[in-house]
Amino acid sequence: MPVLTGFDVVDAEWEIELHVVVACPPEGVWRALTDNAAIRQWWAPGVVLDPEVGGAFVEPWVDPSGRRLVTSGVVLEAVPASRLSLTWADHGWPFTTFVEVRLAPHPEGTLVELRHTGWEQWGEADRRNLLRSHAEGWEHHLAALTAYCEERA
Repeated sequence: MPVLTGFDVVDAEWEIELHVVVACPPEGVWRALTDNAAIRQWWAPGVVLDPEVGGAFVEPWVDPSGRRLVTSGVVLEAVPASRLSLTWADHGWPFTTFVEVRLAPHPEGTLVELRHTGWEQWGEADRRNLLRSHAEGWEHHLAALTAYCEERA
């Protein structure tokens, strides 16, 4: 199971769950998650999110071989300062997965809970590799989100 200091990580056989407390109010975390100028600072240049139901998520990226790819999704739910859920599919995937980010007030700021589900569609070997690589990716992104929010709190 992947572990990152300051995170509670659950990497089950069928889903990824990560939890982190960010020393920033939920409204500040929400802005960082949904404002494109902010996303491009803590996630990556080129990432686009339209935080409305039916809106698009697009993340251009380069794989280890240097190939340019795109992860894309559609926003399923957007409740300001509370919940964002969307579909998620990397370039060439035959299946779509689902990402949900929940925000809740916490005595130290905001509890951020991320769930990435839908992995049961893959065979065991592919599923394990995808779970591992995506858990590592989400840990990286949540650490960057935390740093971004806490620098501005």
